[in-house]
Amino acid sequence: MRFLIITIYALAVLISACNFPLKRAENQELDSEEIAKSISEQKKSDKMDEDASFVVDSYDESMLLFKSAILAKRNAQSDQVKLIALQVILDQSKISAQLSALANQKNIALPDSLGYTSSREYDHLVSLKGKKFDREFVDLVLNNSGSLISDFNQIAEKSVDQDVKKIASVLSPTLKSHYSDVKNLNYRVNAK
Repeated sequence: MRFLIITIYALAVLISACNFPLKRAENQELDSEEIAKSISEQKKSDKMDEDASFVVDSYDESMLLFKSAILAKRNAQSDQVKLIALQVILDQSKISAQLSALANQKNIALPDSLGYTSSREYDHLVSLKGKKFDREFVDLVLNNSGSLISDFNQIAEKSVDQDVKKIASVLSPTLKSHYSDVKNLNYRVNAK
């Protein structure tokens, strides 16, 4: 009997902590279908929040890659690195424009400057010169592109928003292409 009372109490606390509306305004009990709908709407809202976070985070990483590539066009020692930087500029311009259009469509606020982590990565790159710059730039593009590819693939599968799914699917090949190019260059730059 004591176990039953504790279980019921724990269940009541859990339900109230989750903010599930168990009563209607006129103190009528909700049925299980209405509770399920409420839970489903909350999960959908959480997924939309994930989609918005994906757009904002991807835009930040895209800005970092774009700004770093502009810097590489000026500071890179290797002509191959400068060529990759040009490709990254073109690719990230396309990606940023499409993410921006999606954000406008979905009323998602995008940052107008780099986030804290991205800003630190960029500032580190600014401080470098010569071969060290080339290596660090290639590593940055390789790591961030790999991260973006993973994020884009994951959101393309899990997103509840068809527009977000579509943009992730459409942009993923662009990221994979320059990831592959940079990976090949990485062997040459780090071998020197």
